[in-house]
Amino acid sequence: MGFTSIKVTTAREHDETIAFTSQILHVIAVALSKNEYYYSDKAFKGGSFRDYTRIALINESLWSETLMENRKYLLKRIDEFEEEIRTIKQVLLDGDKLTLRNILKNDRLINED
Repeated sequence: MGFTSIKVTTAREHDETIAFTSQILHVIAVALSKNEYYYSDKAFKGGSFRDYTRIALINESLWSETLMENRKYLLKRIDEFEEEIRTIKQVLLDGDKLTLRNILKNDRLINED
């Protein structure tokens, strides 16, 4: 099938993981495409923006079923995401550059591993 590795997992672990690694990304991409800036000047939209919002171009019949079927775990992932957004928003409101830098650094270090 072309897969380099296969992991045996439980249905619950699969659903929790898919909610994080796939489904929430689709939800965020759709939410981004609802913003007025989504339709603004294309000159400001770099490759990373286009790559990310490309996933908003989905089969709405398939994805509405998929998201609803896994809503228990997807809602949990959305709550976690909202908490992280609130944290970053508060750091920005506080003008706390050091904390922001540490958040970004910690994320970079996690992703380098």
